[in-house]
Amino acid sequence: TLRLEKTEILNLGLDFSMANNRIYGSLEYYDRRSEDLLARRNISPTYGLSSSFLNVAELYNRGFDIDLGLRVIQSKDFNYDMRILFSLNENKVTSIDESNPGEIFLFTQYDANAFVVGEPVDAFFSFRYAGLDSNGNPSFFNENNDVIEVGGDIGAIEALKREGSRSPNRTGSVVNTISYKNLSLRFLTNYSGGNRFRFERNYDPRFFNTNVFSDWVSRWQQPGDELLTDVPRITSPNETGTPLYLYLDESDRNTDDATTIRLAQVNLSYRFPDNLANKLAMRNLSVSIQGDNLKVWNFNKWDVDPISRTIPIPATFTLNVTANF
Repeated sequence: TLRLEKTEILNLGLDFSMANNRIYGSLEYYDRRSEDLLARRNISPTYGLSSSFLNVAELYNRGFDIDLGLRVIQSKDFNYDMRILFSLNENKVTSIDESNPGEIFLFTQYDANAFVVGEPVDAFFSFRYAGLDSNGNPSFFNENNDVIEVGGDIGAIEALKREGSRSPNRTGSVVNTISYKNLSLRFLTNYSGGNRFRFERNYDPRFFNTNVFSDWVSRWQQPGDELLTDVPRITSPNETGTPLYLYLDESDRNTDDATTIRLAQVNLSYRFPDNLANKLAMRNLSVSIQGDNLKVWNFNKWDVDPISRTIPIPATFTLNVTANF
């Protein structure tokens, strides 16, 4: 029987202001404990369905949020303000209902996850890549750290690597605003980290007869190349049907740090003097130019944006004219 999800929440907060309001902000701590979480679970096909949403797990979310404002410079004509936001979150599955055995899935953008006690909700796991053998085939570590080559298989979940969470557990932003008389310049920088991602746009020898990705040029081609590259050789369809080739996409070869720092927005605005606006039969008049998605700093080996892996998010520019009559 389906039941409503239940959540108990503890919130503690503090607002503060000091130095004649030049330093101000808030702190908040939260602890949320949830029961009867819904997730899709495999069920007996005698019910007429292969899977269904059921109440299956409990978890907690806890963390804190910081909002800090600084009036760095205050004068008649020149001002510099800074706003800092930071959040830290931890969530873990604390129990799973085993009364109805069956695999439990959380469907995410690229992979389906299983609920695992002691892991985040969106945790994912990888086969541990051991590089290429002398023939250019992929190999992997098993649960005993022995290298398994093509022809072998890995059957124990202890062989998998815990990658962590796909979702960031640390996020933040900094807004810097500099103004001189009627001219104002604002920068918005965003940060996210503490998570990992799987990059699926790498050469996969199972699909050698289709368009390939750029790392194909670095593939194994002759003995000794296994010391220089981790990209497998060109193979036949019969070979790529073996288990180890199936593990390649889901291996830690294709995972890395998803931390990013983004220059999300820059805005330059000017407000015309009121006497000029009044001459134009306006109460006020301002003009601004704004750029969004201007730059992203990545910390992964492919230098790709974990949020937009296929097509980079383009920078956009807008010109705004605002008039009040």
